[in-house]
Amino acid sequence: MEQSAAGLSSKTVKSRLQSEGYNEIPKYHFSFYKAVLNRLWEPTAWILELALLLELILGKEIQAVFIVLMLLFAAVNGAIQEYRSNHVLNLLSDNLTLFISVKRDNHWLRIPSRELVPGDLISLKPGNIIPADVKVLNKSIYVNESSITGEATPVTRAAGSNAFSGTEVLGGNCLATVSQTGLRSRAGKTSQLTLEAKAPGQLQVLLGRVIKYLAILDACLIVILLLFALLRHENIVSLMPFLAMLVIATIPIAMPSSFSVANSIEANVLSNQSILVRDLTGIQEAANMNLLLMDKTGTITTAPTSVKEFHSFSNYSQSEINQLALAAMDTRQPSQTDTALLNFIGPNTSHLAIKSYQAFNPNIGYSAATINVNHEKKRVRLGSLKILAKKSGQEVNDTDIQGHTVALSLDNQLLGFYILGSQLRPDALSTLEKLKRRGVRIMILTGDYHQSTEQIIQQTGLSGKVITGKELDHLKSIDGITAISEVLPENKLAAVKKCQELGFTVGMIGDGINDAPALKLANIGIATANATDIAKQAAKLILMKDSSYQSPISLIAGTVFINE
Repeated sequence: MEQSAAGLSSKTVKSRLQSEGYNEIPKYHFSFYKAVLNRLWEPTAWILELALLLELILGKEIQAVFIVLMLLFAAVNGAIQEYRSNHVLNLLSDNLTLFISVKRDNHWLRIPSRELVPGDLISLKPGNIIPADVKVLNKSIYVNESSITGEATPVTRAAGSNAFSGTEVLGGNCLATVSQTGLRSRAGKTSQLTLEAKAPGQLQVLLGRVIKYLAILDACLIVILLLFALLRHENIVSLMPFLAMLVIATIPIAMPSSFSVANSIEANVLSNQSILVRDLTGIQEAANMNLLLMDKTGTITTAPTSVKEFHSFSNYSQSEINQLALAAMDTRQPSQTDTALLNFIGPNTSHLAIKSYQAFNPNIGYSAATINVNHEKKRVRLGSLKILAKKSGQEVNDTDIQGHTVALSLDNQLLGFYILGSQLRPDALSTLEKLKRRGVRIMILTGDYHQSTEQIIQQTGLSGKVITGKELDHLKSIDGITAISEVLPENKLAAVKKCQELGFTVGMIGDGINDAPALKLANIGIATANATDIAKQAAKLILMKDSSYQSPISLIAGTVFINE
């Protein structure tokens, strides 16, 4: 199999696509007739079918016909809505395409994962979902294989070992060669992570309870009527039409279809607004949401797209600082922050001898590289100012820092920090005001310093105090709190848990790998357009356009949208 440092050639890729096919699995084939039959064989239908049997025994053909029509209407209508829902989810599968960095013709490209072929040289970093079975080439990575093994404990895939399709990269950065694609891969279900069946929503659970209690009530009434008939020596057979009508009148057989209709209509409306509904129960949960947790950067403020300035604490020249920063960046799959720094530094590559590289890890708060400087090994780190300042033992006065900071250190010596620009979105103030009018409380979660967070909160017009992530564990109430600053990755999950324990129906907006657990736990998780693959897989609503983040939140008002 062809494989070189330059990657596959275009000619080889074309040939293998013809012989191996695309890296995808066949879509679920919806059977209308099977869907109808499934709805005729469920507890709700059984009750009416029992009534139908009674009518046939009694020779009541007209009543029996009406019961058959009711059963068929509910079954056919439900099947139609399932078809529409399946169509929406297929659109999601088509639009929520996983992208991967691949080297071809000696150039790094970012392509849809379905276009991968065996032999492709790809780059993997934290936040990626491995799009095919691969062989790890140069460095170890930490992988969550729960999607294929059921075990949540991450495993290490060292250089030379195999990693599998659909698993999640939690740590490390490596090159890998694609070995198997599509149905030939061990998992073969990369996109299936998006379409997994989920537990029913609150409305389905409530409906099930209502039908259960009505059935119990019907049974009790039937027993009472039969006992009175026996005591009064009346003809029990004459009661059968009444008993059948009692069952028919009290069981809301059309309600499941009504919920499907409402959810399907809203899902289609949202899809037309570039908001993809990954889980239809998310629409039901949104209707009950009364607390929204959101990140500051990229949600109410623009993502940091430019570097304002660099504050230096050393005697290194700007050129030397740039070289060190480049060594600690991921230039193959740059993040938004990496892109902003690269734009500030300009078209350049690091000329330093890089011995090893560690991709950004949200759990430690920085990326790192080991370099050779004058035949000495040194460790350069790029990441959280708070964490790197603490490692260097240096105090940083954050009073005047306005914006997102990225610090640079060399062997635990803090060299300085970049300040990245961050402005309120044009529609942020009006959207937040509409959310408040609809009874939704807002709480901002951010890793920024306390002072910087307070300044942004003042601009938004939100009232309340700002606490730090350290104070979260001791909270007894969130009354009067509008933001949590200096948030660590684990704080986001803890914030969702705490608010749910306090009785709130929690919505969560996120984009990073460290947001995924909180998005999964929240009653309604919402992934932004630039979210990592894992964050999108964990969310119930996925935003396909960066400017449309506010629209799904207005689902709390049913079908009334904020951006109308």
